[in-house]
Amino acid sequence: MTGEGVLSALRSRLAEAAIRHALGLDYSLDELPSGVRRIAADAVRSVAARLVEDGGASLRCGLCGRGPFTRRGLYLHLKRVHSAAIEAMIGEEVSHRLWSLRYADVLVEAAGSGGVEHAH
Repeated sequence: MTGEGVLSALRSRLAEAAIRHALGLDYSLDELPSGVRRIAADAVRSVAARLVEDGGASLRCGLCGRGPFTRRGLYLHLKRVHSAAIEAMIGEEVSHRLWSLRYADVLVEAAGSGGVEHAH
């Protein structure tokens, strides 16, 4: 599988996890490498928070407002209608988190050096 194929499969897997998380269904990210798992879990939670509008007794789609749905109905709606959008949201979240980590490392390095050159 090519690099892009691996990324596409990862986005698809994380989009499925986000949908399941949003609806309170079981999912697992245990098959992911531990270094990626925390970033993936944060991205899944962030995207999941935007997928469902809970109106008490009824569920509505957080992306288009359609509903009311049963839990199963909303799951199918999100998978069939919004899977590409959810995969894109996951990609953006993961990219943002990776960029933030890289930027944080640069700040830590700068703080560690104190920004001051030492005379020898």
